[in-house]
Amino acid sequence: MRIYSARTWLAIAAAQILRFFLRLLGRGATTLPGKVALLMDRRLLARLTAKQRVFLVTGTNGKTTTVRILCTLLEANGYEIITNPSGANLGSGLATTLINHRKLLRRRSPDDLLALVFEIDEAYFAKLAPMLNPQISVVTNLFRDQLDRFGDLQHTRDLIDKGLDSNQGKIILCADDYLCASLAVGRENRVLFFGIADEGLQSAPEGDMREAALCTFCGEKYHYDGVVYGHLGRFSCPRCGFSRPRPDLLFTAADLDGRTLGLELSWQGETAA
Repeated sequence: MRIYSARTWLAIAAAQILRFFLRLLGRGATTLPGKVALLMDRRLLARLTAKQRVFLVTGTNGKTTTVRILCTLLEANGYEIITNPSGANLGSGLATTLINHRKLLRRRSPDDLLALVFEIDEAYFAKLAPMLNPQISVVTNLFRDQLDRFGDLQHTRDLIDKGLDSNQGKIILCADDYLCASLAVGRENRVLFFGIADEGLQSAPEGDMREAALCTFCGEKYHYDGVVYGHLGRFSCPRCGFSRPRPDLLFTAADLDGRTLGLELSWQGETAA
């Protein structure tokens, strides 16, 4: 059983009391209790997640879906899961989630099958990753709908890059997104890539300017042999040679049948549906 400091216990108690009254008033209690707790104990997240299996998912699109897939896979292998509600992906939301599951966290040892799977907002990844010390970080993709908050895609990429520098966990990146793929440079021994199989790529129109088409490292315009959508595709830089890495996990087919999405995946030459 874990032993917390008096400061941590006071922060947890304050959050619980606030959560109780918010629910009495019919208010949502997904972030405010955690916000108060973090004001009382800035190291709360690190204390509650110490020595736990932590999985983080960040990126512009697909965070919630990716978290659900990870949770399903882990549960199928016998893990108990703690995960944050969609949208509660800042520090306050994570703190509230952890406090709500404090009893489960306290009685679990590192050898138990417990996994913490969290969706993280890109703007806060650099701040939260050092506290959570993830075993695995997944970056889905980076698109321009974050410009109103981050200014440009390169800045978004740099925020995530800073967060990845904070630990030595495994990293899973989108091979088709050059911004994501560039995060592997200098970390090659702990990176896996996922991507769309060649038959899923479309021809790139001649002279087509992709959504974010300048090389991260030299500023040259990328050449595309095929595209998925936006700036995702088989890219290569004619100046410095940086190009789409070979995916470790390939998405080879998808079948939408009613409400069910079936995926065909290829891993190291073996195909599974």
